[in-house]
Amino acid sequence: HTLNEEILEVINNLPENHLDALKIATCLGFTFDLNIYEALKKEGFHRSLEEVMASHGIFHKVERDVYRWKNVATFEAVESIIISNERREIHERIAGSLQHLSDESKGIVFYARHHAMAKQWEKAFDLYMMAGKKAEEEIDFTGAVSLYTEAKPCLSRTRVKPSLKRKLSPHAALGSCYRELVRYDEAEEELEFCLDKTMDIPEDERDLAFREIEIDVITTLAKLKQAQSKYGEAMELYERALPTARGTKELQSNIVWLAHHVANCAEIYRKSGDLQKAAALHTEALGYRECAAKENLCSSLELSLSFTQLGTTEAGLGNHSEAYNLHKKALSIRMEQLDFYHSLVSESLNYCADALQALGRGKEGISLGMHAVRIRKHIFGPLHPAYAHALSVLASCYHCIGRSYDALSLMKECLDICEKFFLENHANLIPNLMLYGSVLRAVGDEKARSVYERALAIHNMNFKGDKNAKQLQKLKDALEDLSGRAPQAPASLDMPIPCIRPESGMVHAIVCADFGRRASDEYMLSVAASLQQMGTLKLIAVVAVTPPQVLRADAARGALDSLLLPDIPVAYSRSSSVALGSSNAKTFKSDYGNSSPHVNNTGVELIIRAMMAAPDKSLVIMCTACLGDVSEVIETRRDLFANKVKEVILMGFPAKSVRRRSSIEPEASGMDADDELRRKVFQSCQDLGIATVILCKEIALGFPFPSTFVDDLAETNHMVSLQTQHREEMHSNGIWELTKQLQQEARGYRGSLKNVDLKAFYKYTLSNKSPPAGQHNIWPLVKSINLELVLGLLCCIPMYRDYFKWEVHSRGGAEHKISRHMSASAGVIKTDNLSSEIHMLIGVSLRTALNNTSC
Repeated sequence: HTLNEEILEVINNLPENHLDALKIATCLGFTFDLNIYEALKKEGFHRSLEEVMASHGIFHKVERDVYRWKNVATFEAVESIIISNERREIHERIAGSLQHLSDESKGIVFYARHHAMAKQWEKAFDLYMMAGKKAEEEIDFTGAVSLYTEAKPCLSRTRVKPSLKRKLSPHAALGSCYRELVRYDEAEEELEFCLDKTMDIPEDERDLAFREIEIDVITTLAKLKQAQSKYGEAMELYERALPTARGTKELQSNIVWLAHHVANCAEIYRKSGDLQKAAALHTEALGYRECAAKENLCSSLELSLSFTQLGTTEAGLGNHSEAYNLHKKALSIRMEQLDFYHSLVSESLNYCADALQALGRGKEGISLGMHAVRIRKHIFGPLHPAYAHALSVLASCYHCIGRSYDALSLMKECLDICEKFFLENHANLIPNLMLYGSVLRAVGDEKARSVYERALAIHNMNFKGDKNAKQLQKLKDALEDLSGRAPQAPASLDMPIPCIRPESGMVHAIVCADFGRRASDEYMLSVAASLQQMGTLKLIAVVAVTPPQVLRADAARGALDSLLLPDIPVAYSRSSSVALGSSNAKTFKSDYGNSSPHVNNTGVELIIRAMMAAPDKSLVIMCTACLGDVSEVIETRRDLFANKVKEVILMGFPAKSVRRRSSIEPEASGMDADDELRRKVFQSCQDLGIATVILCKEIALGFPFPSTFVDDLAETNHMVSLQTQHREEMHSNGIWELTKQLQQEARGYRGSLKNVDLKAFYKYTLSNKSPPAGQHNIWPLVKSINLELVLGLLCCIPMYRDYFKWEVHSRGGAEHKISRHMSASAGVIKTDNLSSEIHMLIGVSLRTALNNTSC
């Protein structure tokens, strides 16, 4: 016997209900989810399936109600015994079980195919169209094309003659999808078919429904011409359609429909450069939608579309304040109505960032631009023009604040995408080329002229006469400026030191820290951003220490940029010293930590630059993990250090017990080179009369900052908060899984595990509450995360020191405070109050960075 014959022999001997279940399962597919077919479960199919699986093992249960055939041979054998009429009856049965579905569920393509196999063509057509629309909403235009293509033959097989609108709908939908995919020839073919079929209707049969269809077809074709940069043809089509839409009284009553067409016409005028006409039309469309909203005929999301379209037009007219206000209105509506990772949210973030940089507020625009780039890359992928547009806006924000080398790399990526996606000499290339030319000029690259000349050539190909005259004038001015002036000095890679004004009462701090050693380290920068907004603290520089220093510096740079602190210079340590354990320590990476050309100084160079720019006794330096850079500065520029530094905060460097009149000395770390650096810094501060604040890092143990606080901060949707939540949750669950593994091997094990003290983990992280052995996710039970850097930063500010218990010593005319406490409960006063304060400070910075639009 062949394998197929052997399988059939087994199948044919099955009870009737089991064979019936196998046939249904074959029609459901090789893998199927019974949750989708709820009615079949109730009819006994689920029970029969379980019985077959128990007796013959034909299926593999992937997860709760998801089944998969164990091998293709069995699937094909059952399929071969189903005759045509029987197959149709099974699909009718399956289709009948789907009648209860909601409209949202009907977008699932399986349902359409079951109706098609059951030859229920009308229903299959409707479901294919719903599935296609759902795919479009999910930006899956390729998938939508496949579904609309499957929908077309369904109508030709129906017994009832379809209406003109119904007949043309898949063709119009295909035309729109092909346009989005830049398959312009195919789009034109579908839309011209729609126009020809519309014009075939005799004059005496052209009723109101016909007029509406005619306008829809003409305007859809006009949008295609706009996408092809054929603005003249697009305007001709709209000038043909819009008077009919406005002039037909019955159509005027559908003001939402009318607003849609008026706004689309306005977009063609905007793209062609007639901004005054575009502004008038967008204002008209907004008026229609506001009237419709009052009568509950229009959603707030449709209003947000008008705000966005009018905002981009106002920006083109140079009314950037008005543009920003309109885009912010749109962003607020979309953030309230949609998921943060929705394409419309990214659009509003992008336009708000663009308006801010145009107002000279690029510092505020960078955070919004970073989030827009992140969302668009997630939704559209790294090769889509929507992602390229977000890159260009972010580049313009960096260029605005003088970080032109960061802008340069972004613009290269942007143009690379656009050159591949758009047709040669497409008008959409012009704004990107203009920005690229400006950036090239700023960095001293002579290619700026050729870039401007190319942009001018493309403009002349796409715009005739006085069309888009403003863009033309900008290009001419740029080229004339290049001809009339001597080449300007290239922008410096060295970022300027922020202004230091001791009279302001702010603490001016340099932070040297091992960013990424702890999962929540970026919270320290969030607190710094919030305190800076409040006028309490001003970050002057950040130095990343301990290997891998460059990765740590990149992470700090990205986090600062996202927190409205893009003007804080960042450097990396080149010290050969490695703090105890750090060479083997885990480093938490961040997906916003991209390399920046402006991170070009060593830690020593940056600290010296900051000190040279500072008034006497104006700087506070906070150090953690490695003192190599500070030690080198003291050694090479001792007098400068003595004059400029008023205080040094040493986090994680425990001091020995202090005897009367003896020097304050660090505890030995077990690494000779590191111990020598510690002794040098401790002793130098005492000799030079510089105050110190010394904290044992264990003071952060058990500090109350529960997972609920982290989850609440993640609700802001800021990338730092989401990254921190993910890291902390994965870290806690990872330790717990390893703990369970060890406990199975050696019952009751509570020792150490890969640099993790399990006893401390239970005591401080979980507050002595041991989770059930079978629990996998312990994140909701976490009561404390490591806020070591946050507590160190707060000790830079005198008013926050009242929360800590100190022993105080006077040496060299300066006060030296030491906290030796080995847990937060012992060393911190009113821990809950300080925890709430930190939670508030982090939340303020995250929400402010996103324009105060998050919950």
